[in-house]
Amino acid sequence: MITLSKALTHAPIPRGVSGTSTTEPFRALAQRLRAVGESSGNVLKTVGVTSCSRGTGVSAMAANLAIGAAEVGDGPVLLVDLNVANPAQAGIFGMAGNLGLYDALSGAAPPSDCPKATSIANLSLLAPSATHGFRSPDVDFSDVRELLDAYSTEFDLVVVDLPPASEANGCLATASSLSGVLFVVEAEHTRCEAATRALRRLAYARAKVLGVILNKRKEHIPHWLYKRL
Repeated sequence: MITLSKALTHAPIPRGVSGTSTTEPFRALAQRLRAVGESSGNVLKTVGVTSCSRGTGVSAMAANLAIGAAEVGDGPVLLVDLNVANPAQAGIFGMAGNLGLYDALSGAAPPSDCPKATSIANLSLLAPSATHGFRSPDVDFSDVRELLDAYSTEFDLVVVDLPPASEANGCLATASSLSGVLFVVEAEHTRCEAATRALRRLAYARAKVLGVILNKRKEHIPHWLYKRL
């Protein structure tokens, strides 16, 4: 299990600043994911982040992972916001307007032209509009899988912000086509039964769950006392 402290997971997203404590755990996570892929002989090119419910911090985890990967890697990283009912990445990165997701899926523009550069070096974002999201019924999630496959040849890593695995959405269909998925649970809030059901749904969809991130962990023992234990 990958555990991140509350202080780190609630720190603001850095914009173009390297060497901050905010993303240090995520740099380590990105390096760990790379090592896992290399050791298995199957490089992780597309990694999704999901949970069993909303409000667990999936978007923040995905954003920080993408930033960490961009900072430790040598090649470009793409962050895709597929949480289309509640898109958050445009707001996290302070980017407005149509960020290309609808254009890429509908064929209105070449996919290579749709991702937009963020203020983080080597990191691009593909997201719905920050104001009205993407809810077109005309696009099938099979198009999403094909699109992500195409981007995996252009980017060293594609991080996908997925909707909850417990809802009727395209999460399971997309997750099954990714190299792996990270599952986020909120400490002292996510119910074990709900998390178990969502993980079973992911397993049934043949999604490869790489690990669990414990978010918003509370330190009931003062930090200074941990050093004495």
